[in-house]
Amino acid sequence: MPIMSHIRELQLRLVLSTVVLLVGASLAYVFRDQIINILLKPLAGQQLVYLTPGGGFSFILLVSIYAGLAVAAPIVIHQLYCFVRPALSKRVQKHSAFILLSSLVLLISGVIFGYFLAIPGALNFLQEFAGTYVEPTLTAESYLNFIVAYTLGLGIVFQLPLLLMLIHWIKPIPPKKLLSSERWVIVLAFIIAAIITPTPDPLNQTVIALPVIVIYQLGVIGVLI
Repeated sequence: MPIMSHIRELQLRLVLSTVVLLVGASLAYVFRDQIINILLKPLAGQQLVYLTPGGGFSFILLVSIYAGLAVAAPIVIHQLYCFVRPALSKRVQKHSAFILLSSLVLLISGVIFGYFLAIPGALNFLQEFAGTYVEPTLTAESYLNFIVAYTLGLGIVFQLPLLLMLIHWIKPIPPKKLLSSERWVIVLAFIIAAIITPTPDPLNQTVIALPVIVIYQLGVIGVLI
């Protein structure tokens, strides 16, 4: 296919992805009350504040954009895959549906884990760390960035089993090597937990690190199968 045809195809797919993002963001704005209530639930009734005249507007706009990205993500990923598919090997194309579905499931699992377990634990620790010396007052922007960073970071970390299988397809990994690497995975899991979690609390870091270790084991099982 000529280079100009590739460029036109890429433009069309980018336009389609942008349209889906705008539609998703528009729908998120319509249902902003429900979405914001879900986002604020880990705060257990604590009110957010904004420090600039446009802070409230920026918060609603960012919530709509992030929610639009979440809605558009599967379609954007599919468009990206369709664009690069001709360059992939037949073996990868054969497993493409499994790869895309597994990636989506793992991403959602990471987001759910972060929302229901990691975020409440981190918020509780951070708010109680200073005791009665300071009164916690969270800005809307900082809280939203905190939520997105936590959930997205864990969603990416949960891709580890799929990453192992993809590496194995490219260059077979001996099972003995995978098993002998477990000690380094444990160390790496706690390093990742320390990066993702802004708290020095060992319990909270263990809550993050343990699933990383478990999903590595799932990746090992997938490679063995």
